[in-house]
Amino acid sequence: MVFGGLNTQQILERANFHMDNARKTKDPKLALVLCEDADSALSYVRRSAKWVRKYSHDESLRTRIAATCFKLSTLQGDLKLRDKAQDSYRTAEKWGYVGDRRLHAC
Repeated sequence: MVFGGLNTQQILERANFHMDNARKTKDPKLALVLCEDADSALSYVRRSAKWVRKYSHDESLRTRIAATCFKLSTLQGDLKLRDKAQDSYRTAEKWGYVGDRRLHAC
């Protein structure tokens, strides 16, 4: 996936855009592809912003990454991708998300 000079916030928005469209589509195959695209964008953001978790006090970015990881985990859970959903939820926790695990009893 090419991110063509987009900044971190724009890539997070792109991931959210893909997740929103995955939720809206009636085509399960398209939903999976959009979910994978969102996961790819989010992975890119996490790798490029890894220093934030260790060295920065930019809580806003950490919070946005954590929230997007959580949103991805709920979508993956809805698509019956249990292992991926749990991985995304754990990643959200690593980035500072504190929330409800009950949705991962899928």
